[in-house]
Amino acid sequence: MPVIEFAGSSMQDSDNKQSNSGRLLNCYRSPTVGRSQFTLRSCLGTSDFAQIPGVNPRAGANVAGVLYVVQAGALWRITNDRTVTNLGAVQDSEITTISGNNGKVTVVAGAKYYVWDGENLTQPEAGAFSSYNNVTIFNQLTVLTERGGRRVQWSEVANPLTLDGLDFATCEARDDINPVAIRMGGSLWMFKTESIEKWYNTGTTLQILPGAVIDRGLKGFNLICEIPGGCFFLSSDNKAFFVVGDAMQPVSNVAVSNSIANENPERVFFYRDEMHEFCVISFTDRPSWIYDLTTQEWHERDEQGGPWQVKDVVFVYGGYYALRRDGSIKRMVRTGVDNGKQIRRRATSRALQMDGKRFRVPMLEVQASVGKWQINSDGDLADDVLQVAGDDVLGAGIGALEVAEDEPRIVPQIMLETSRDFGMTFGQPKQRSLGDVGEYQTKIRWRALGQFDNSATMRLSWTDPIDLTVEASGFVEIA
Repeated sequence: MPVIEFAGSSMQDSDNKQSNSGRLLNCYRSPTVGRSQFTLRSCLGTSDFAQIPGVNPRAGANVAGVLYVVQAGALWRITNDRTVTNLGAVQDSEITTISGNNGKVTVVAGAKYYVWDGENLTQPEAGAFSSYNNVTIFNQLTVLTERGGRRVQWSEVANPLTLDGLDFATCEARDDINPVAIRMGGSLWMFKTESIEKWYNTGTTLQILPGAVIDRGLKGFNLICEIPGGCFFLSSDNKAFFVVGDAMQPVSNVAVSNSIANENPERVFFYRDEMHEFCVISFTDRPSWIYDLTTQEWHERDEQGGPWQVKDVVFVYGGYYALRRDGSIKRMVRTGVDNGKQIRRRATSRALQMDGKRFRVPMLEVQASVGKWQINSDGDLADDVLQVAGDDVLGAGIGALEVAEDEPRIVPQIMLETSRDFGMTFGQPKQRSLGDVGEYQTKIRWRALGQFDNSATMRLSWTDPIDLTVEASGFVEIA
């Protein structure tokens, strides 16, 4: 039987949807061993952790194993026991970064520089300049770049409170401004509006490596983030790149580049899910684009049909924590629930064509495995799952759901929709059961899918709050 692939990488262009119907929404492909080389896995959901007063987090960071967030004009400390402490006022600005230096927390917000020393939040005296763009740490030096200029200054070793007016240098290779300093390995990279410079520590000063200049700039302040061993950024020519070592590799396809150019990219950030490493481009007006460094494929992430409401992700306390627009902090976990709502996962195939001839599809078969419900340590369903699972399982323990025949239970479902116009429109969904929780290698079949004049595009959808994998290849009977 012919095989139909449920995308390989999301490539659906919002300006030209008919050119490629392939799309992965709230799910991604993971390598496996079986009939198919890949399975479709759900994006991580979230569970409640803490709430900060106000909205719109500006920046977050792990400093010495503790979570710090700038939000609502203040620096906040959030400990592992969920205690939220206001450490003092800072400027409220989208141009905000957090770093650290030997346990001290450094912040640049609204062009001003702040240091939390464990007891007090202060503004150190200015050195070479007093209007700041961003802050980072490099070889125990706190490095600050100039707002609206080309200069870079640094603190005393291991002491971010002291800035010497003589400890500075100027990005002079190209005459562009607004550098953002990112440390990568043993080098410090300056990302400017039209060029990138690679710097190093001579032992007495910081200076540019001779000839280490790239004529490609950074698209926007928040459009760069550190990744293990490098960084991920959006360039001024509307492409996505990742840098590891000295290698700079473009990774955006046509659809992603068009979104960067024509829609509103807001931030980029990084997180892991088991073996997968994800670089996220969040937008104000469309789902996020997410690049999987492991498979080198793109997928998308939305929230109830709109943009994903996460502005940053921080690794701390042994997990990844999402900072949401509403001021809440959520731990990212393997559950089909995000902010108390079901996650709708969708996988759309590329169009199946038979040399332009009319054909029928008597049957489509896919294989799935149904994992466990997300449960608490006491063995009951997690609160987030109970909120969306329905009244029929409220109060039922996980054991009752699995084995007790006389107890109500949820049977997970998956839906199929078909399209005859390259995924522009779809017909009514056909729903099938996935079997009981804990069942593996379940084959799901849809029959009598009808006649197709030129092409057949298939879309799978599932929403149950459960860990579920679906093979990324479907087997199609053609007549």
